[in-house]
Amino acid sequence: LVDESLVVDNLLTNSSFDTWTGSAFTGWTAGAGMTEFISASYAKHGQYAMDVTGGPGYMYQTVSPIDTNEVIGKSITF
Repeated sequence: LVDESLVVDNLLTNSSFDTWTGSAFTGWTAGAGMTEFISASYAKHGQYAMDVTGGPGYMYQTVSPIDTNEVIGKSITF
């Protein structure tokens, strides 16, 4: 059980990796050298997680502009 009562903003699309089409996670793009898999074994938020093989590689998404005053001096965890 995870207490999410303090979660205010979610700056990422599909940050819990709970939605996908085929084997591609919605809102995420795999960079060269990376293969992603859907996994229920490592879920932290939601029911699924991203499990990756290969590398070096990366996953990315374009984040909408944010008010930087909201995050100055704060830790952002992905």
